[in-house]
Amino acid sequence: MRCIDDAKELAAKKSLDFIEDGMVVGLGTGSTATRFIKLLGERVKRGLKIRAIPSSNASKELAESLSIPVIDFQRCPEIDVAIDGADEIAPGLALIKGGGGALLHEKIVANASKRFIVIADSSKVVTRLGKVPLPVEVIPIASPLVARKLMQMGIRSSIRRLNTGSDFITEEGNLILDCDCGEIQPAVEAAAVDLDRTVATTLNALEIQVAGGSEPAVPELEHALNAFERSVVGMNALDEPAAVHLAERLALYRTLVGAVKKISPGPISAVQDGYEARVLATE
Repeated sequence: MRCIDDAKELAAKKSLDFIEDGMVVGLGTGSTATRFIKLLGERVKRGLKIRAIPSSNASKELAESLSIPVIDFQRCPEIDVAIDGADEIAPGLALIKGGGGALLHEKIVANASKRFIVIADSSKVVTRLGKVPLPVEVIPIASPLVARKLMQMGIRSSIRRLNTGSDFITEEGNLILDCDCGEIQPAVEAAAVDLDRTVATTLNALEIQVAGGSEPAVPELEHALNAFERSVVGMNALDEPAAVHLAERLALYRTLVGAVKKISPGPISAVQDGYEARVLATE
């Protein structure tokens, strides 16, 4: 355990090399990201001038406790560099993230960033994704529909629960389905797009488009959003509160798709249209 903790600390320290005065920094969520935030706080106390956009309330509260200036996308719609951990890292910079339950905000922060740095110890590096459950965030009312869709894809899922037995609720008020995928095969990109087409799915935690440099499936995402929008409009007369809630989520998803459009296809770890992806993994 001590060796893993030391490796996380080393990766977090190395990520500070990418932070410069005047930057807007995306703050990840999780144990390794927490180490980075604490180290960043030390730099801020020594005079580093940055502003931060967190990916969870936990990261926000930690940053504020360390006197790191926290802003939101209303004040700055673009992030210079985002630093976050991962649950698994496979060849091609394919990731599983969201094990801590902040996958929606983590993905938004990553997509809004010019550079996305993943910090991890070597235990997170795998030959194929799938040893850890794949989190899928879903709108509560339709979780049975998404679970059925997953079952049709050959994936067993279960609603994440707290130790008390109650449902785990995300900061967006959604549920998380933890999916037992087994080893995820090379066709993972197609599976991710297929899953995102399911209207009630907020986001799945496969970080293919964000970290891998592959071409974002923007047309597919926009098609799903258009269908989602029609369903929201159709709900207005039946359940206005639910429709308002879904409309708010729709606006958030369209912001995300707008961010995805910035990413261009090309070689992994290359800078393209101001976006760069790379991984910091330590032995």
